[in-house]
Amino acid sequence: LRHDLKRHLSTMEVLLREGNMVDLKEYMDQIKGKMDDETMVSKTGNLVIDSIINYEAYTSEAGEDRIQIKSRGIPKSLGIQDQDLTVIIGNLVSNALNAATQVQDGKVYIQIRFDKGVFYVGIENDYDGYLKHRNGKLVTTHKDESSHGYGLENIRMVLEKYCGDLFMEHSESRFRTEVVIYESSDMSKD
Repeated sequence: LRHDLKRHLSTMEVLLREGNMVDLKEYMDQIKGKMDDETMVSKTGNLVIDSIINYEAYTSEAGEDRIQIKSRGIPKSLGIQDQDLTVIIGNLVSNALNAATQVQDGKVYIQIRFDKGVFYVGIENDYDGYLKHRNGKLVTTHKDESSHGYGLENIRMVLEKYCGDLFMEHSESRFRTEVVIYESSDMSKD
């Protein structure tokens, strides 16, 4: 399934574009039938978060067996727009998995929780110890800088919208990123 994920997404996009909801639902049900619940890396109960993490895990070179996730108190719906949640979670998990693939047996540890009005995402991953900075900011280590390196800046822009915070720290072999967003009046609607 992981190998063919992009093809499946392309097929679903065509069905959606054509407005063929009956066939789209049937196609999605077939795919979901192939995905045993035990193979899902992320089971927070929030469809957006689970979809992003599972997609990143299944499409990454690292593979889902390098990821460990713990979650607590995540509501089905947060007061964070889905596309903003995608930017935050998608970029953090993708960056962590990419870094972990550079290290033999590199792992990614994800903690996600919603507690007392605070949405928290903590991701810690193994990495090769190489970081690149420009003008005091962390920048991509990808060779193709024109196609990479926008993730952290996009995360910062989203966090500004929600008055959230981004924290990063590292040792010689571990990198840790934390995102904190404080509850607004409507953040934990179920």
